[in-house]
Amino acid sequence: MTLVNVLKERSVWTYDVMAASSNMGEMIREDAITSVNLAFIQQQSNDNGFGLGTTSLQGAKLESEFGGDWIWNYAGYTMLVQAKKLDAIKGQDFYSYKIDIDQLRLAITSCSTGYFSEEKAGAYYVFYNSFLEGEKENIGCLMLKAEVLWKIICGSQQQEQKSAQVSPKQIETAGAEPWWKIFST
Repeated sequence: MTLVNVLKERSVWTYDVMAASSNMGEMIREDAITSVNLAFIQQQSNDNGFGLGTTSLQGAKLESEFGGDWIWNYAGYTMLVQAKKLDAIKGQDFYSYKIDIDQLRLAITSCSTGYFSEEKAGAYYVFYNSFLEGEKENIGCLMLKAEVLWKIICGSQQQEQKSAQVSPKQIETAGAEPWWKIFST
């Protein structure tokens, strides 16, 4: 078992649980997906000695202070991560992620000011997906640097709004990759 394998499994689970809840006419909450994923990933890290440290910011209500849902520390690198769930209803052709502009700015600022570490800190977004084409392990959880997301939002002239709508195609074109790839190098 490797960290990459665990993240691939969580991508498949995320894809499947979002689809299953939608098929019931429900929408599983983003924070529920995050909590389950983080608990499972951290337990696997502890059991297998991956060296991944996870700090959840959700339960302590620190999300509004830092702009992220959790912090990952791995191999001397700090990642502040914000999750966004694809807003999708089975059978509809329009899918998007709703991005809180102030939260995005805060995440970028929190990492660029050296708050989390002297160096090697990055702000990222993880996008939870279902109903998109592709292998579940590669599409269930996509990751993109927050600075790149900011460029997408500025390019679509949404930066002065309270929130922005970003499509899966936009993040794919900007270079979003499966979240497990961050740990595969």
